[in-house]
Amino acid sequence: MIKISEIKPGTKGVKFQAVISKKEKRSFSNKPGNYLELELSDASGRVSAKKWEDIDLFEEIQSGDVVEIKGDSSEYRGQVQITVHKMVKVTDFNPADFIAAYADDEIQNSLNSIMEIVENIKNTHIKKLIELFYNDKETYKLFKQAPAAKGYHHNKVGGLAVHTFGVMRLCKNICDTYKISGIEKDILLTGALFHDIGKITEYEYSTKIDITDAGRLLGHISIGLIYVNGLIEKIPDFPKEKADIIKHLIISHHGEYEWGSPKRPKTLAAQILHFADNLDSKIEGISAIISNGKQNGNTWSSNYDGRAFLISLPEDENNNEQELF
Repeated sequence: MIKISEIKPGTKGVKFQAVISKKEKRSFSNKPGNYLELELSDASGRVSAKKWEDIDLFEEIQSGDVVEIKGDSSEYRGQVQITVHKMVKVTDFNPADFIAAYADDEIQNSLNSIMEIVENIKNTHIKKLIELFYNDKETYKLFKQAPAAKGYHHNKVGGLAVHTFGVMRLCKNICDTYKISGIEKDILLTGALFHDIGKITEYEYSTKIDITDAGRLLGHISIGLIYVNGLIEKIPDFPKEKADIIKHLIISHHGEYEWGSPKRPKTLAAQILHFADNLDSKIEGISAIISNGKQNGNTWSSNYDGRAFLISLPEDENNNEQELF
C-alpha cells in the first residue's frame, strides 16, 4: 500500500493507511451543511484531506484513529491534497508504520556523544546531579524515546535525544570558540542536557505525536523545572546559588516571553543556551521541509515560520579541483 510521501497530485483512486492527526467539522461558505477537514499522517509524512459528503457516517472516527483512505489527489497551494471518497477505521496495524522515528544508530550515537560531553564536566555537585539522572532508569528510557516536538523540528521518536545532543554540541563549540570554561561551562552544558527534559511527559506517541494532559496543563518547561529541582533536593549540600542558575537556564531557554519563556535569559550561559536551542531547532525544521520538497520534485519548500525556502542551489559550473595560484 502506498505511503503518503509517495502520493503524487492528479492520482485517481489512491489508497493508503494513515493516522488522523486532525479532524475538524467546518461549514460551507456558500451553501448549507458541513464538510470534514482532515490532516493525515504516517511515518513518511503528512497530507491534508477533505471529505465533502456524507460526513455523518464518520462521527465515531476520531483524531488518533488509524484509517484506510480511498480518494483522489490534487495540488493546492503547491501541496498535495486528498479528496476522500471512502474512509474505514483500521484496528490491526503496526504503530511503527504511522509515527516517524530516527534510526536506532543515530539515536545511540547521540546518546554516546552526550555521555562524552558530560564526562568532561568537572564540578562535583553537578556531576552528582547528572549521575542521578543516568541512574533514573525510567526517565532515561523515556529520554531515549521521546520526540522533541509535535511539529516543526525533531518531531520523531528519538528526537529529544538527537536535539539535546545538537544543542550540547553547539554549546560546547561556543565555549571552545569564546574561551568559556570552569563552572560557567559546566552549568551551560548541564542546562543544555536538561533544557527539554520535560518533554518526556509532555508528549505521547503511540500512533501520532500529541500533547498529554500534563503537557497542556504544565508544559515542558515547568515539568523540567520540577524534575531537575527534585534531583537537586536529593543532594544535601548542593549550593543554592548554583541550583538557581541551573534552574534559570531551564525556564529561560525559550528566550522571550512571547515564545513561552517565564524568564528572559539573565546570564551569559542562559543566553547561549537560548541561541543554541533556537539554532538547532530551526536548522532541523528547515532541513526537513527542504528534504520533503526535494522528494516531491519541488523548487520551493512548504512554508516554515511564514516563509518558503529555495530547495536546490545552482550547480557549480567549475567544480573541478584547481590550484589557487
